[in-house]
Amino acid sequence: MTAITYIAKRGVISGHTASMSYNLETSAMDVTPSHSADMSSNITLDGTTESLLNRIDKSYSVSTGWIASSSVDAWWEFIDSVAAAETFTFDAVGTIAVPVNPIIVVLEGKARCSHTAGGIWYRFSFTVREAT
Repeated sequence: MTAITYIAKRGVISGHTASMSYNLETSAMDVTPSHSADMSSNITLDGTTESLLNRIDKSYSVSTGWIASSSVDAWWEFIDSVAAAETFTFDAVGTIAVPVNPIIVVLEGKARCSHTAGGIWYRFSFTVREAT
């Protein structure tokens, strides 16, 4: 499972209240971690390389499992509520009831939604980056 906890801010659905915390769980199809270094390097006159590491960004590309059409609005509420780099809790392998490794993250870039031909099942894809 994959667990997400966020604060509803935008696109708040019926039955939810703005500024309240909500949880989502999915059987993620894929959670791929990646690390990228923000650094600069210089080569001195004698050929020595000097490097300055500014930070290491840790991110995860996520593809949810199939989500029933009845739950899609809650997922769009989540995406809309964290679209402006609001932090939220992401646990790649835990559940709401049994957290394993919850981390604070922000949404990076665009989120995408695909669906079956009949529009009964949906899948979301997005990338999160650990907040520093």
